[in-house]
Amino acid sequence: MKKVLALIMAVAMVMTMGVVAFAAEIDADLMDRFKADEPYVESGDRADVDTVKPGKSVYYFLGDTSDDKAAMVDALTDEDLFKISLDKGDDNAKWISSIKLVQKKFDDPLIKLSDGTEAGKTAGRHWFIELKTKDFMTDDEYKVSPEITVTAKEDMTVKGNVVKDGDKSELKLASFWISNIGITTDDETWSAGTGGVIVKPLKNEENVVEWEDENDVLARLTFDADSDVSKYFPKLSTKWDNVKYAELFNDQDAFVRQWVGTPSISSTSRATLELIVPYVDEDDELTVDEGSIIVYEETEDGELIDITDKGSFDYNDDDEYVFTMKTRQLGTYIFAEAPVTEAADDEVPADEVPVDTDKVNPGTGF
Repeated sequence: MKKVLALIMAVAMVMTMGVVAFAAEIDADLMDRFKADEPYVESGDRADVDTVKPGKSVYYFLGDTSDDKAAMVDALTDEDLFKISLDKGDDNAKWISSIKLVQKKFDDPLIKLSDGTEAGKTAGRHWFIELKTKDFMTDDEYKVSPEITVTAKEDMTVKGNVVKDGDKSELKLASFWISNIGITTDDETWSAGTGGVIVKPLKNEENVVEWEDENDVLARLTFDADSDVSKYFPKLSTKWDNVKYAELFNDQDAFVRQWVGTPSISSTSRATLELIVPYVDEDDELTVDEGSIIVYEETEDGELIDITDKGSFDYNDDDEYVFTMKTRQLGTYIFAEAPVTEAADDEVPADEVPVDTDKVNPGTGF
């Protein structure tokens, strides 16, 4: 297997550098780079020393962009020549969503090769195999032992040796664990988009949970936990699903607050959910008429229902203008300044609507 991969890389060097001969021997160290003993995870992505949070990426160091072997790795990204895929033989490999070669720059990388040396600490970008893990909303733990397969996509000849279309080389990568952090708390603040945590409320106590972005508080949940509390996944997303919502909120600013997995709240009575109204400017003035604000909730069937009358608008004790409602389950809520519109003839392409934002203006693209 290694011989086949070496031949593939040799061909990659020839085709990348434009030379007609390849005299240098393939260094065995290059194989070690595919099998780094300790995969790298960006700061904040680990649940603990040995475990990666779901939904995060894991990186295996390959080489520097200035490395004399970088041309080989660079050539492997040529989809016309090679295919790099993940071996799905391990059942737990289902928790890996994608694998690819990337160039990245990290502020604090610590990558150890199999010989014990460290790499990837120099300035600039480096080559990595990137594995993206899937999100899940339990406190289960999964060990993943990924393997990659490098496949030639056409016939090639190197120094008289033939590499045929379909020749493969399978390489094992270092194993790692995927698990959410499990904590018990009655008072916590989470950043929107933050996952990888399973929370167990403090039983028989009042629990207060807040979610915020880089600027403001977005939502607050207050409830009296019961004596037999259940865990929940507190991830709040503010990203739009363009396929669902681009047409419905045409030509208006609308904001989404979506709790991933619609977690149930283990409380003695319905919890109080405060959603901070997004139509407030820097001077704490409403930018739209209060009577025009509509709050929608998405049902299990994906339909939007108007729940404005199920809550109330007012200022809370922190002088925040909020929409307050009672609930036993956190779902998906949308603030709109006008009723949803029906699909129009001049449909707005989804790729014209921003993805990484907490509001949408499908008519203008802003």
